[in-house]
Amino acid sequence: MSSWREPLTKARQLAGRVGLNTAWLAAARLGSQLASALMAILVARQLGQAGLGAYAFFSAVILTGNVLTTYGTDTLLIRELAGSRDPRSALLAAALAACAEKDPALLAELVRSPQARLRILASWALSEVADRSVLDALLEITSDPDPEVRAKSARALARVRERESVAALTRLAKDPVWFVRVRALDALGELGEGEEAAFAALEDPVREVRARAAFALRQIDGMKGEVAAKVLAVASRRGFNSLISEWDRAGFLWEVVKGLSTRDWGRYRESVRTVRILIDAGVTRSLAHFVLVFPDLKVRLRLVRLFRESPSPHLRAEILAVAGQPGCHALVKREIMEIFSGAAVSPAVRQAKGS
Repeated sequence: MSSWREPLTKARQLAGRVGLNTAWLAAARLGSQLASALMAILVARQLGQAGLGAYAFFSAVILTGNVLTTYGTDTLLIRELAGSRDPRSALLAAALAACAEKDPALLAELVRSPQARLRILASWALSEVADRSVLDALLEITSDPDPEVRAKSARALARVRERESVAALTRLAKDPVWFVRVRALDALGELGEGEEAAFAALEDPVREVRARAAFALRQIDGMKGEVAAKVLAVASRRGFNSLISEWDRAGFLWEVVKGLSTRDWGRYRESVRTVRILIDAGVTRSLAHFVLVFPDLKVRLRLVRLFRESPSPHLRAEILAVAGQPGCHALVKREIMEIFSGAAVSPAVRQAKGS
C-alpha cells in the first residue's frame, strides 16, 4: 500500500470504531431509559399512589447520599485512568507507592528486577516516595535499557537532594531519548543545579527539550542579564530564542522594563544592562511595544534613549513604526523623531544627548 493511502485508511478505521462505539452507547442509553420507564410503570401499578410517593422519596434520599459519598471521586478516577496509557499500571504504581511510603527501600529490589514492567512500576512508585535510602538503586536504574525507567529515575532523583543526584541527572540530560532529557532538566531545575547541562540543552534539536532547559535556567539562575549574555556567548540563536521565549512567558521582559523606573540603583543598573543586551541581541519587537503601552511615560522615554545606542537599521524601522501608531504619546513621538528620523546621529551628538 502506498504511503499516502495509509493515513486515509487509518482515519477510516478510526471513524468506523468511533461510529460503532457511539451506536453501542446510544443503544445502551436507550435501553436504560426504556427499562426505567417500564420499572416506573410496574412500581406504580403495584404500590399505588401512596406507595409510589414513598418509593420516590427514598430513591431521592439514596441518590443524594450516593453523590455525597463519592463526591466526584468516581469521575476523577475515570479521568485519570483514561489519561494513562496503561490504567492497570497506574493503579499498581499508586498502590506500590502507598505501601512503600514509610520505607521506600522496599522497592529497591523491584527496580532491579529482570522484568521491564516491574522495573517501570517500581521506578514509577519511587518517583513519588524516594528518599536517601534508595539512592544507590536509583543511580543504578539511570542506566536502565528502558527509557521509561530512566525517565522515572530522574523524577525520583529530584526528591533525593544529594550531590550524586545532580551528577546522574546531568548525564540523563544528554540521554538519547528526548523525554528522558526533559525529565532530567525538570529535576535539575527543581534542585536548582546543573546550569551547564541546561545551557547545553538549549542547543537540543527537540523544541520541548529547549523549552525545559530555558525553564530550568530560570529556576537555577533567575532572570538576569548575565544569563542572557552567557547564553549569547555559548549558544546559538535558536538557544537564545528559547530562553527569551521562556522569559517572556514568565513576564520577565515586563519586570526588566519596570526596573527602569525604580529608585533602587542596583536594580536600575541591572535593568539598563539587560535591556542593552537584549537590544544588541535583536529582541526589539517586544521592547519597542513597551514604548507604546508601558504605563510610566518616563520609562517609555528611557527606552527610546536606550534604543538609540544600537546601530541596527531594523531597530530604527521598528521604533519609527511605533511613532506612527495612533496611541503613541506626543512626547514619546517627538523623542523618537528627534533621535531616529533624518540623517544618522553622530556619536558625539549621541553622547551630548545622553548627558
